[in-house]
Amino acid sequence: MNKNFRIICDLDNILNSLTKTLLEFYNKDSGDNLQIEDITKYKIDDFTKPEFKITDYFKDKKLWMALEPIYQSQEYLEILNQDYDLRIVTASHLYDMPIKYRWLKTFFPFIKREQIWTVFDKDWVNADVLIDDCLDNIGGDYRTILLDYPWNRDVDENISNIYRAYNWEDIFMEIKRYEKEKKMSSS
Repeated sequence: MNKNFRIICDLDNILNSLTKTLLEFYNKDSGDNLQIEDITKYKIDDFTKPEFKITDYFKDKKLWMALEPIYQSQEYLEILNQDYDLRIVTASHLYDMPIKYRWLKTFFPFIKREQIWTVFDKDWVNADVLIDDCLDNIGGDYRTILLDYPWNRDVDENISNIYRAYNWEDIFMEIKRYEKEKKMSSS
């Protein structure tokens, strides 16, 4: 256990199925067949029909309640929560937070209210590791673990402090590896 090792973990598309579920809602309403693999930039509006404002879905409680946890996120996050100083740090609008909080308490009941932060500039948070999917959040003084999605595949991990993960097992193993690396370099 190393409670001095700080981990900040994004919420949307890291713990929940936001884009997958959002596209299901959008496709049903629009008659489109947009898939996650089609979304090659973070801004989804660039890929949807102009008459559908994708941000309107974010105000629909049905969307948030339809989200599923990402495979293995619950198990691994619970271990990380026991072993490290963990925060869920999301760049969410305040009107989203009550429903997101309820969703988190439903699927991640071990996360305390104090561990859930709304922060638009994640560089302000002092941490050892950031787990995220959005390239805009990269740049702080931490090791970034980037969960692979089509909208973040244009980053070159070899020229940055980024590790690309493909699932929660990868995320967990990289955290363990990085913690060990930091211990060895400080001794």
